[in-house]
Amino acid sequence: MVKNEEKNLARSLGSIAGVVDDIVVVDTGSTDKTKAIAAGFGARIYDFPWQEDFSAPRNFAIEQTDADWILFLDADEFFAAKPAIKEFLSSQQKLPDAYMVMRRNQEDGQDKDAGLGTDWCCRLFRRARELRYQGIIHEQLTRADGGICIANLPKEIYLWHTGYQHGLIEEKLRRNLKLLEKDSREKGETPHHWLHMIDCYFGLGDYQRAYQYALKVRQSELEIFNNEAHLYHMLIESMRQLKLPAQDMLPYAEEALQKYPTMPEFHGEKGMILCALGELKEARQELETAIVCYQHPERWPAQTGYFTKKSAAVVRARLEELYQLEQEQESKVEQSRITACYIVRNEADNLARSLASIKGQYDDLIVVDTGSTDTTKAVAQEYQARLYDFTWQDDFAVARNYALDQVKTEWVLFLDADEYLRPDSPSNLHDLVARAGNYEVLLLAMQNIEPTSDEVLMEFWAPRCYRYRQERRYVGAIHEELRDNGAVIESVVRVAPEEIMLIHTGYAAAVSKEKATRNLLLLHKAMEQEAEPQRLYRYLAEAYDGIGDQKSAEAWALRDVAQGRQPVVYASASYRLLLRYYAQSEQQENRYILAANAVREFPEVPEFHAELAECLASMEKWAEAEQQADLAERTYVNRTGAEPVMFTDEMLDTLRQRRKTWQENISIGNDEVLSVLRRAQQEKSGQYPQKLLTALADNVPQLTRALLALEREQTSAVQALLGRGEKLLPAAMAQVWAAYRGLQGVLPSADGYGLMLKEALVYGDESQRQRFLQLSLQMTTAEVYQAAEAAFQEELWEEAFRMYETIPADAPEVTAEFWHHAGICLYHLRESAAAIECLQRAQALGCRNRSIPAYIQWSQELSHD
Repeated sequence: MVKNEEKNLARSLGSIAGVVDDIVVVDTGSTDKTKAIAAGFGARIYDFPWQEDFSAPRNFAIEQTDADWILFLDADEFFAAKPAIKEFLSSQQKLPDAYMVMRRNQEDGQDKDAGLGTDWCCRLFRRARELRYQGIIHEQLTRADGGICIANLPKEIYLWHTGYQHGLIEEKLRRNLKLLEKDSREKGETPHHWLHMIDCYFGLGDYQRAYQYALKVRQSELEIFNNEAHLYHMLIESMRQLKLPAQDMLPYAEEALQKYPTMPEFHGEKGMILCALGELKEARQELETAIVCYQHPERWPAQTGYFTKKSAAVVRARLEELYQLEQEQESKVEQSRITACYIVRNEADNLARSLASIKGQYDDLIVVDTGSTDTTKAVAQEYQARLYDFTWQDDFAVARNYALDQVKTEWVLFLDADEYLRPDSPSNLHDLVARAGNYEVLLLAMQNIEPTSDEVLMEFWAPRCYRYRQERRYVGAIHEELRDNGAVIESVVRVAPEEIMLIHTGYAAAVSKEKATRNLLLLHKAMEQEAEPQRLYRYLAEAYDGIGDQKSAEAWALRDVAQGRQPVVYASASYRLLLRYYAQSEQQENRYILAANAVREFPEVPEFHAELAECLASMEKWAEAEQQADLAERTYVNRTGAEPVMFTDEMLDTLRQRRKTWQENISIGNDEVLSVLRRAQQEKSGQYPQKLLTALADNVPQLTRALLALEREQTSAVQALLGRGEKLLPAAMAQVWAAYRGLQGVLPSADGYGLMLKEALVYGDESQRQRFLQLSLQMTTAEVYQAAEAAFQEELWEEAFRMYETIPADAPEVTAEFWHHAGICLYHLRESAAAIECLQRAQALGCRNRSIPAYIQWSQELSHD
């Protein structure tokens, strides 16, 4: 099939003269000497109007012959030597429908050793009614029943192809693309169209579209017979031209090698990618393998290849560089050299301030710009940065990792443009890394400030300085985290804020809502894509909080809290958010439960101790509140760990004032009451001084504690004191005490019982608590339930549950709250299955307490321990 092929046709026909029995030439409109040349070789010539369909003239040509086998060549293809096709066919016992022939591609007139690579094309096939071409462009021989059988001719029988002449290739590609677009519009776009569009776009230098269509083909179920290796090549090279991260290219090279391990091109591709990733030893091994494979073409599969003599020269040159690098590596590496890295977009003012603050404290500077339209790039260039343009992909980790791909030093300082080194920081970064010992990551102290007022919003430690490792990369499209092969890095050390302090202005009130709105879109997208979406729960809570959606923020925060403490910086974020909500809405029970849990999970955080102190004070547990306040002060003064601290000196002053009030409320403690009683006993008159009587009678809770303490002592002197003390009780409480002591059989009234029970539960021993609780069984079911609730509030889980068990199942007190609290008791008693059942009953009865999902989660985890 020809049109104006006078430069090529004679060479092609000459290469098969004497090999074939008949020659059919279908001409689609030649205006040069093409027909005359064909006639000179004895060809039968047919005119066929061009219809913008390559299959039509090919199928027409097939119909003009009655030969058993058809050798169908393009005019720009020729055999270098007479092909022994007949001899080969006669030697085969079983013949397929068609044969693929290897082509060696080259520009016309070019040295044959410097070709453009090889491919395989179907050029020899049976003449059969069911075999015809399909497709208006890049037409394929197909069988009507779909079961075509194709084999490969020996590599000794190969074609030269000169169709890639530099002056004609662009014209051909644009023609082909036009035909493909036309066919896809008329018949509907298919993966076959995408496959050939990749070739066109790649050849025309439109790498973005080539990349997009390559991904579409990979996601389809298209079976590619002899061109799959070429697809991998175009995909990887398009990514390289688009400057996509090297680590994103690596999986495709490895996948290609799994399928085609003897093809030198993919060892070369992988080697070059590993060079970009800094894995120089592995890169050298792959490039050496590429050369070995190149020297054994007999092992290459029947796939399109592009590794040529020129390719081999490039690989050998890179190997020489690697050999040189390996020899010089030890002498060139300076252990404390630091590369400062930034990813930026329209951050001119911030970047200038940040770079000025660290001037002289780094050895190399990398700035990755994701689309600035201001003077950001000029600022970077002013500081002699290595500046890279990078297409934003809605993925912060990808952008950060692209910057890391460029690092050449042992240490990295990775800052955001809105972060800068506080001017009064005395330590130098080079000194810090020199003193790092075996630690991998330095956690630098950082303060979030409100730039309009310089108010410190939060102080914490962030992993901003670390050793460069090939396996050390960021994960997560948003709120990215530094990991080693996906694992949390454990070798970290905190740098004291007195040595170095970073300032962060990115959470100013003016921009917080805008950031939260942007982050929500990225977070929900990441939730669908990330392997560990649960790490995003706290960030979703923060983002919803930022836009004022408290209900959604609370839901995500509870999911985060249910996971337990996570090994990340600022793992306490969800606790802080929930405690703020519960304090504002006066959900005292939830606030207390969460604060107690926060103290257990984060004992190093002073504000959690302060929060629990306030909860205890609201419950009039003055001694316990004072104890937590003391812990808050001590953990604030002696800070440990990397969790952010929002506690301030002003907060500490306020807490100290609160402690004084709580200490006054404690007033007379047990020892003091005993002292009063003993002093009264020593009075010669045997009468109590009025002052002492008043002190005890007006402080019934303290008197009850004293009586409990006296009861535990068995000496006769103390028992005498006990009798005197009992007489100080008001009448109703004296009856409760008498019933408790067994001095009367039946409790005549429940008046005063609740107050005395509360003191017994806190200050009594186990026997005293049980005896006081047993008194409630003489009362109504409602009062039994109140006794159980009192034990529950004091976290006496076993005692509370025993009381819950005594309440009949049909009692009106058996509500959703009943099952909720019974479930919490069972959780603490490590009865996980029963706990889950109770908590689920609470939910079924309509309880929407937000702690239930957390307790169910914890119970499930407990059952797996």
